[in-house]
Amino acid sequence: HGVEGLRVADGSIMPTIIRANTNFTCMMIGERIAEWLAADLA
Repeated sequence: HGVEGLRVADGSIMPTIIRANTNFTCMMIGERIAEWLAADLA
């Protein structure tokens, strides 16, 4: 869509919706993806 190399990390990757608040889970998804991207760029 006109943005090369764009990556999205959000709660949509969870196979099921958890019963608790999803805020912390989504933050951890973002942290993990950030680690993977940093390792990939290094």
